[in-house]
Amino acid sequence: MIKTKLIRYRGFAVGLTMLMILSVWLLIGEGAKAYGYAGASHTHFEKTQLKQNEIPEVYFETTGGEIIKPDESGNFNLTSLITGSFKLKDENVKKPYWKCAVKEKEGINQWTDTWVTYDGKYQGHGVKTVVAEVYNKDPIYPGAKLLRKVTINNASSNLEKLIPCIDDKAIGPGETFDMKGSEYKKVTLKGKVQGKSELVDVPAYAIRSKSTDGSYVQNNGKDIYVSLNTAKAKSAKIDMTMADGSARVSFNIVLKKVPITSFDISYPKTFYISDWNALNGNQYIGITEKKTQDQEENYWVDFNPSNADNKALTWKALTPEIAEFQPLYGNGIVPKKAGVAKFIVSSDENPELKKEVVIEFKYRYPLKSIKSDQESFELKKNEKLELPLSPSPSNATEQRIKWSYDKADIVEIEDKVSRATLDETHKTKHILTAISPGTVKVTGIPEDSTAGAEKIEFTVTVKKQESTPTEDPKKTAADILSHGMKKLYKKDTFKYSDEWNVFTLSRAGHDFSKAQKKGYVSDVMQKLLDEGSLKTLSSTDLERVVLALGALGKDASNIEGLNIPEKIYNDSRIGKSTSNASIFALLALDSRNYKIPQEARWTRKALIEEILKYQKPDGGFSLSTSSANGGVDITAMALQALAPYYRNGNILPDAVKESVDRALEFLKKKMDIRGGYSDNSCSEAQVLTALSALGIDAASADGFTKGDMNLISKLSTYKVADGFAASGEEQEANDFADVQVSYAANAYLRMKNVQASLYDFSDIPVEEEKEPGEEFDPADMYTLIDKINALPSIELPKEKEKVAEARKAFDEMLKKADDEYKDELRDVEYILSALEGKIKLYEHKDGIDFKDNDEKAGKVLSEAIDKLSSFINDGATVDEINTFVAESIKKLDELKPSAEITPGGETKPDPPVKPGENKPGSPDKSADKKSVERQKANTDNAAKAATPAKPVAPNAPDAQKTPLIIKGSKTVNLTAEQQKGMAEGKYSHMELTVKDITVKVTPEEFKSMYKANNLKTYFKVTTKSKKFIKSKALRKKIFKGKVYMLNMVISGTQMKKLNNVGIASVGKVKAKTKFRMMKLLGKKAKKAKGKKAKKAFSLLKKGGLYKASFDKKTKKVYFNTKGNLKKMYFGLVKIRSEKKVKRAR
Repeated sequence: MIKTKLIRYRGFAVGLTMLMILSVWLLIGEGAKAYGYAGASHTHFEKTQLKQNEIPEVYFETTGGEIIKPDESGNFNLTSLITGSFKLKDENVKKPYWKCAVKEKEGINQWTDTWVTYDGKYQGHGVKTVVAEVYNKDPIYPGAKLLRKVTINNASSNLEKLIPCIDDKAIGPGETFDMKGSEYKKVTLKGKVQGKSELVDVPAYAIRSKSTDGSYVQNNGKDIYVSLNTAKAKSAKIDMTMADGSARVSFNIVLKKVPITSFDISYPKTFYISDWNALNGNQYIGITEKKTQDQEENYWVDFNPSNADNKALTWKALTPEIAEFQPLYGNGIVPKKAGVAKFIVSSDENPELKKEVVIEFKYRYPLKSIKSDQESFELKKNEKLELPLSPSPSNATEQRIKWSYDKADIVEIEDKVSRATLDETHKTKHILTAISPGTVKVTGIPEDSTAGAEKIEFTVTVKKQESTPTEDPKKTAADILSHGMKKLYKKDTFKYSDEWNVFTLSRAGHDFSKAQKKGYVSDVMQKLLDEGSLKTLSSTDLERVVLALGALGKDASNIEGLNIPEKIYNDSRIGKSTSNASIFALLALDSRNYKIPQEARWTRKALIEEILKYQKPDGGFSLSTSSANGGVDITAMALQALAPYYRNGNILPDAVKESVDRALEFLKKKMDIRGGYSDNSCSEAQVLTALSALGIDAASADGFTKGDMNLISKLSTYKVADGFAASGEEQEANDFADVQVSYAANAYLRMKNVQASLYDFSDIPVEEEKEPGEEFDPADMYTLIDKINALPSIELPKEKEKVAEARKAFDEMLKKADDEYKDELRDVEYILSALEGKIKLYEHKDGIDFKDNDEKAGKVLSEAIDKLSSFINDGATVDEINTFVAESIKKLDELKPSAEITPGGETKPDPPVKPGENKPGSPDKSADKKSVERQKANTDNAAKAATPAKPVAPNAPDAQKTPLIIKGSKTVNLTAEQQKGMAEGKYSHMELTVKDITVKVTPEEFKSMYKANNLKTYFKVTTKSKKFIKSKALRKKIFKGKVYMLNMVISGTQMKKLNNVGIASVGKVKAKTKFRMMKLLGKKAKKAKGKKAKKAFSLLKKGGLYKASFDKKTKKVYFNTKGNLKKMYFGLVKIRSEKKVKRAR
C-alpha cells in the first residue's frame, strides 16, 4: 500500500509528494526600503528615487464619476461603501500596475484581502490604514519601477442596518427564505447609514459571512451566492457582517423539495489507461467527474430538473474485475485492467430511474514482451532481489505479472508500482524474496497480454543460512521500541499536529518536561479556542488531540473550561465521514472512560454499530461503505477499537464477537508467507497493535506466524540508521513508520507484561488543574524545605501540631509545584514521615495499658524513636520508614497483656471501633496515605515504563541472564525487587539511561553498595539549575541540600579515574570533557564553616574538585573518595564539542 500524507484545506486534498508550491511575495507598507521581490521569476526591481516635482499625481474616481483627492497629508480617506478606482496622472504610463493586499487570520483560517486590484479598483474591507503601491508595469517583469505609494485610511461606514435581498425581495432579521432544491441564489445587500434615510448599495467585498454546516456562502468580491448541501442539511443559518463591524444581519434558508425526474450521464465510450494514482494506493487514475466539451477523459451527470435536491446515485459494477466506482476522494470510475466494464446507475431517491454505462478500457501503451535477463538466480534465506526484467516498450502501461511456482513456500515475488510525482511515469519493480531452502521453477504471466506478451520462466535456488539463536520476541520488541525512541526523543518542543509523537513517547514512559507539556497544551488550546476552529477541525483532529492530551495526564473533558470529548460524541460529521472517524472516536472516548450521556448523538453502542457498518463480506473493514473489499490497515484499527468489547462483552457481545472473529480470519488470510503484509511497516504495525489489544501473542498465535517469521521479527527488518523505513526496499526513515512501529512494539510489550493496553490510560494519573491563585513560587518551596529541615529539633509529641502543619503545607506545595521542582521537594518528605512515625508510636504506646510489660514497651519505644532519628540523620526512603513504624507497632502490640478470659472460656474481644477511628493497636493509615500512594505510584509507573526483563535464577549461567535496562528522562526508579535481584546476581548487568547519559553496573559492583545500605530507590541525573553559579552561591546551595549534580569541564586524566569508583564511564575520553557528578545519598547538609570546607570549594573554583560529598556529622567535605561507597558522588560523562568546551573555560 502506498501511503501519502494529505494536506486538507477548505475541502481540497493534496498529496505532499504531488504538491507544487508557488510562493507569492507581497511588498506592503513602508517595510520596503531598497528592493522588493518581483515575483516567481526572481527578478528584482529598483526603487526609483523620484524628485518631488517628478512624483506623479494620484486621485480617486468613484463609480459615479466623483473625483476624490488626498488630504493635506497626502492620504485618501474612504469607506467600504465607496466604490471606484485609483487613477495615475502620467502620460508616460499607459497601464499602471497597482498592488495592495493584506494578510488576515481568523482561527486557523488565513487568507489575503486585496484592497486595490491590479487595475486600480478599490475594495475597502474594514477599519484599517493600508498602503497601496503603483508601478509602471507588473513588477514581475524587468524594468518595472515603483512610481509612488499611497496611504489609504478606510473609516467605518457607520451602517446601522444591513438588509439582504434575494430575487429583489428584502429578507428581515431572522426571516426564512425557501430554497428550491439545490439551487444557488444570489444575495445583494442594502444598508442604512446613520443619520440618513435613503438606502445604499453594499459591495460584496465589504461583507464577512458565516453559515451552519450543510450550507455554502460563496463571495468572490463581486457577488454573493448561497445554497444548501441537501445531502447534509435541510436548513441553515446565514450570518453576514460588515467587515468594518458596523452592522450585521442573520437570516435562514430552508429546503423546498424538488424531486428528480430523470438524469443523463456523459462519458467516454473508450478510455485509455495510462497514469498510476500516486495518492490512493495500487490503482490507476480513472474517469473523474468534470464537465468538458467532449467528455473524452471525464464523466458528467445532468439532472432534470437541474436543481433537484437529491442527486445521490448508486453505481453498481456488473464487471468488478474490470472496473469499479469509487466516490471516495472523487476517484470516480477506476479501471483494474483492460476490458469492457459495465455499470447500472440508479437514483437513490427513485431507484426506478436507471442508466447503463458501458466503457471499454484499453492500455495506452500495451506490453508487447517482457524478458528476464537471467535464467536462474541464487539467494540466501530471507535475502531480497529486484528482478532484472526488460519490458517492451519500456514505458508499457501495465507491467505487473501473475507469478506461480512449482513448489510452495520457497520464494515469493511481489510487484510494486510507485509514482513519485505527476511529472514522472510510474515504475514497476518485481521484488524476489527467498523464504526457505530449495530450488523452484518460477513462471510469470503478464497481466497485459493484449499485445501478445508471453510468459517468462526462470529457476531460483535458495541456500541454507547459518543457524542463528532462537529469537526472543519480547527482547526484539524492546529493541524496536528503544530504537524508535532514539528518533522521537530528539524533538525538544511539541505543538499542535505532533499528537502521534506525543502519544507514542508518553506511552513509552517518556517524562516530558514542564515546558514541553505547557508548550504543547498551550498550542493545542490556542487552536481549539480560536473562533471557528472547532468547526473547521475534522472529527479525527479532535480525536487525535484527546488521545495526546490523555497520554500527557490531562483530562480532556475539563481543560481550560473546554470539554473536547463532548465535541466528539455530539459530532454530526462522524456518520457522514469515513470509518476512521468512528474508530478513533471510540478509542478516544474509551482512553479515559469519558462519560457519555444517554442523549448524546454517539453513545458507545452507536459508535460500535457505526464501525460494524464498514465490515465487508470478506471479513475486512474498509475506509468507505462503497468499497467492495476490506483493507488490512483499517481492519486492524477497527479491531483496536472493538478489542475491549470483545474481551469484556458488555455491549453488543454477539455482534462484536462475530465481527472480530471474521476480521481475524481476514487478517490471517491476508498475511503473506514472510509473516507480514505486502512489506508495509505501517500495515504490519497496525496488525500487531490490534492483536496485542485483543491479548493475542503475535509471536506464537496460530495463523499469525510463518515459519520462524512473525510480526515482531518482521518489523525489526525495517530498522534503518535513523528510525524505521516504510517498506523493505527503502533505506530512509519514514515519520509515519517511526511512530507506528514504535507504539506497536510498546503495545506488544504491554500485553506481555500484563499492563494497561496502548489506548487504555488508566495507568496514567490525571494531573489536577491548578485553581486561580495557585501559582508556584520556588522561593516558597525553599522556605518550606528549610522549615522541614528544622523540624527534628522540636519536642515531640508536645509540638506535633507543627508536623501536621508542615505536612499540610507539603501536600499543597507538591500539588502546585512545577515538575522540575517536585523531586527536590519530595527529598525532604522522609523527614516528615519519620516525625509522623514518632508521633504515631508515642500515641500508640500511650493508648495501651501494658501493665507488667510497661518497661519493655518503653524500651521498644525508645529504640524505635532513636532509629527514626538515625533515619533523619542518615537518610531513608518513605517506604523504609513506614515499614519500620509498622514493625515497631507490631512489637508493641506483642507486649500487650493477655486478653481476659470470659466465663465461657472464650477470648474477650476488643471493644468495637467507632466509625472514623482506628482499631486500638493498629497504625493510623490516614496520616501516611498520600506518602505511600505517591511512592507506590512512582514505583509502579517506573516498572511499567521500564518493562524490565524478568530475573532468572541466581545460579544460572551468564549467557542465560538478561540485563535490567531502564530508561527515563529525569528520574529512574529501582524497585525493591529489582534491587534485590541485582544484588543476588539474577541479571547479567544493569543499564540505567537518562537522556544521553548511561550508567552500566555489574552485579558485583551493585552488591557492594547494596550491602552498605547505600541505595535509595532512585537516583538523579539532572541539575536543578543549568545556569552558571558562582562558587559562593553554589556552596550555599549544597549546604542546604539543593544541588544534586554539578557540571564542569575536567581533564581526560581525571575523568578516567571515575572507573575506579565501580561505574564505567560512557563515551570517548577527550582532552577536555564535560563531567557531571551526582549524589546518590539523600543526606541533608547544614551550613558549615571551616578550613576544610573552604579548601574543598577552593578546589572546586579551580576545577580540581571532581567528586565530593558533605558529611553532616563531621562537617567535612569529602573529595577524591576513591572506593568510599558510603560517602560518594558518582560521576557520569557527557562528551561536549570543542566549541562548548572553550565557552566553558
